[in-house]
Amino acid sequence: MCFEVEGTVVDYFLQGDSKFGHSITIRLSPEDIVSVKNIVRGAPNHSEENFQWPIYNNVAKFKSNPHPSQPNAAFSPILDAREIIDFKNHKGYLEALAPDDVRKDMRVSVEYTPVLYQGGKDYNGGCFLDLYSITALKMEGQILYYDTSSPSKRARLH
Repeated sequence: MCFEVEGTVVDYFLQGDSKFGHSITIRLSPEDIVSVKNIVRGAPNHSEENFQWPIYNNVAKFKSNPHPSQPNAAFSPILDAREIIDFKNHKGYLEALAPDDVRKDMRVSVEYTPVLYQGGKDYNGGCFLDLYSITALKMEGQILYYDTSSPSKRARLH
């Protein structure tokens, strides 16, 4: 099952690298943290004792591994809804963004699935948040600064 949550980007690694995969760390509201944890707590065989959460101080980490046939591919899809006023009810097409277009403090929506893992002799059980997609959202009154150091980067802004 796929879930969705909105937050502000704290950190990210979305370029292609088969060794580390892709990740985005997002600051979530306290209500969203409770919602994510309640979804995980509803899983069969969940045990709260010594559970390792991918959430710390209202910051959640979402991870994705590249497809085996494309181990060095950048994360996809990253969609652009920055011009959409009512994203939740938008039914149209969204343009794609490159990983270079993601910025810290950008508002995003992520689609994810919590994946639980069992503990072993030397470690506790926990979960990770499997990342499916990222959508850049409209940011009220906030200006993002883009890297325009090269002609190709400037061309992507138009």
